[in-house]
Parts: sequence; structure tokens; C-alpha cells
Amino acid sequence: MGKRRLGLLLALLGAILLLPSRSLWAAGGSKYFPETGHTIQGVFLDYFLAQPDAPRLMGYPITEAITRNGVTIQYFQRVVLQKGAHDFAPSPLKLGSLFYHNKPDNLHRSPLPLNTWNTTGCQSFRGEDGKQHPVCYEFLKFYEKYKAYIGRVVSDPLEENGIPVQYFEGARLEYNPTHGRVTLSNLGEWYFQRYEPDPSLRLPLPPASNAPHRRAALQIEVRLAAEKILLFPGETQHIFIQVTNHLGEPLPGAQVSLRFLTPAGAPLSPTDPTRPQTLTTNAQGCAQAAITVPINYRGRVVVRVSATFADQTGESETTFRVWH
Repeated sequence: MGKRRLGLLLALLGAILLLPSRSLWAAGGSKYFPETGHTIQGVFLDYFLAQPDAPRLMGYPITEAITRNGVTIQYFQRVVLQKGAHDFAPSPLKLGSLFYHNKPDNLHRSPLPLNTWNTTGCQSFRGEDGKQHPVCYEFLKFYEKYKAYIGRVVSDPLEENGIPVQYFEGARLEYNPTHGRVTLSNLGEWYFQRYEPDPSLRLPLPPASNAPHRRAALQIEVRLAAEKILLFPGETQHIFIQVTNHLGEPLPGAQVSLRFLTPAGAPLSPTDPTRPQTLTTNAQGCAQAAITVPINYRGRVVVRVSATFADQTGESETTFRVWH
């Protein structure tokens, strides 16, 4: 287990990332997304830019593109793209269908009564199972606009953990009655957590730079990532941290202070409300922290990190969710 954790830390430097073949980048260019610390390149970027509303449909990249057994894949918040060696362009995995047929045990699913929608606002579509399924109101408006992207209907309207949802081949739609808005579930993150053997691929990276390197700390950059996006009460969460200067060079010996908080800013654990975890970065500018989630806690956890090197300080934060 110790060797595995060490490998995850070293991955902050990108040492264990698997690089795609040169032919993948024959088209397009590259675009770095500071929101998640990853880059889309070549034909994957071409695909992203070709979507009518890519950030809404796909989210941002959460890994670089990697190649395994001749297939190049890249994880996004809501989708996973794949491209075989002989494919002309990448294509998305059918994550909506996969999630529907592999429901998490703690997800409570029941039919959504059609009188909730008033059936005059529904249309029926032939689904992946060959049966007719109603698509209603805001889901119908969304489906009519993005049908070519999200594919065939997979389910009737459902209620899952109190939220109206409906499954399509490429997406799980959620309806927020407060705002009257349809959103897509982050199935790319779910798939990554469940099936990806190397969780360190999610760790953010600095943008590529050809600037000459100087060992200096004119500005501290703090990058961090949670090992798990979703977890249950009582489980242990590991946080991976890297501290670099403004050129992306690691800063060993940086002092790191880390807190786990509720969304309201209160300490997650009432037994130790004042003292944050304190760490020192290693030769690669890396540090690792862990917390066991209180058994009675549900909801979002905010991880807030501050790092100090010489007379400079940098801060960053990330979140994860305790499933309920």
C-alpha cells in the first residue's frame, strides 16, 4: 500500500502518465483548462469544439489523454472519449446506459408518476430496449435540442434520491425544480472513480511552457486532488498536494496547512475544531493527507490548503462529496 501511495504522489509530476501516439495530434491544436488543470489536444479538441455547448454537455477534462492497448481515452467531468488506432475521430462511451444498468447500491430509484409532468407535455420515443418511453417537459426540450449527442432513451422518467432524472445512452439528466433547469450528471467522474486503475491521472498539471527555468518562488502554485470524488460516511479520503513555483518547478520543504470544512466553513470534525493538519513537502514538492469522514456526515466537504515557502504563500481548495 505504501508503494502505491508513493506512486500517486510522484504522478503529480506527470511521470507515470501514458502519452498518446504522435498521430493523435495530427489535427487541431491544444487548449489548457485551468478549471481542472488539464489539456485537450488534437482530434479530441476538434471533437470538443464541434459540440454545440461543450462545457454543458461534456464538462472540463479531468485527465490528460492516455493510451492503453492501442486505445486512447480522455476523461471529462461528464463523458469519457475514446479513440482506437484506426478510428478517424474519438467517440463518447455510453455512460448513461452503463450507469443505469450498474446502479450504486445507495441510489434509491423509483418510477416518477407521469401526473407529475401532465402527460400532455410528453412525447414517446423508441428506446435502446426497443420499447416506447415518454420524455416530458424540460427533459423533452433538452432532448429535442441535444438528441444527436445524448442518443436514444434508456429509461422512463425516474426519481432517484428525491431528484427527477431520466437516462439516455450518453447522459443522465437531472431536473432541479427550484431553478427549472436540466443538468447532466458527472458520469465521467463516476466512471473514473469506479473503473480507472490509476487515480493519480486526475491530479492537475501546469500548462506547458517553453520559458527558461529558474529556481525561484516569485509565486507559489498549490495543486491538490482528492483520491475519490464520492465516498461513503466512515471511509478514508486521501488528498494529494503539490507545491510549485510559477514555472511549475517543485518546491521541497514548503509548509502546508490543510483543513477539512463543511460548505458553511465549519470544521468537519467537532473533536478538533481549531488545529489544521500540517505537512512538509518532499523532494518532489509533494505531500499527502488523509481524513476519515465522520460516520454521521452527509454532503459536500471542502478541502482548503495553504502553503508557505520562504516569504511567499499560496492557497487552493477542492471538494468531494459524501454520498447519501
